[in-house]
Amino acid sequence: MTAEVIIATGQIWIDPDGTPLYVGLVRYSPTQEATVCPVRQDSEGTWQPDGLRRDVSLAWLRTACTYQAPPELVDPRIARLTTAVDVLLAEYTATTAGAPPPTPEHARQMADEVRAALSDVAAIPEQERGRRYEAGVRAARRRRR
Repeated sequence: MTAEVIIATGQIWIDPDGTPLYVGLVRYSPTQEATVCPVRQDSEGTWQPDGLRRDVSLAWLRTACTYQAPPELVDPRIARLTTAVDVLLAEYTATTAGAPPPTPEHARQMADEVRAALSDVAAIPEQERGRRYEAGVRAARRRRR
């Protein structure tokens, strides 16, 4: 569920069947609806219409569908952590459902992957602070010229 995402024209959402939907017109008042169209990516990565447009409720879009952030907004460190946690949770779920537990070596590998991914993600705030500081310094220098 992605209730924090503001639904806007041009976004791609994935419906429960796995079909990507392009959000066209969004109507917040009075109907709380959006016009969506199934799409597919061509060989160049461009989204192309692949079906008929239809109106859906914003509530359905938020609760049943998954927002697909543009690739330039997805930090690979966060994607790595998400994947590591997903694998760990899948193993846990399988084990609690009666599957044999992972071998000690496999469990260590999963734990090491999660630790490494957490370490990478923990470095993001410091790196962003440094970037913002450098941008501020550059802006101040430009103003002095």
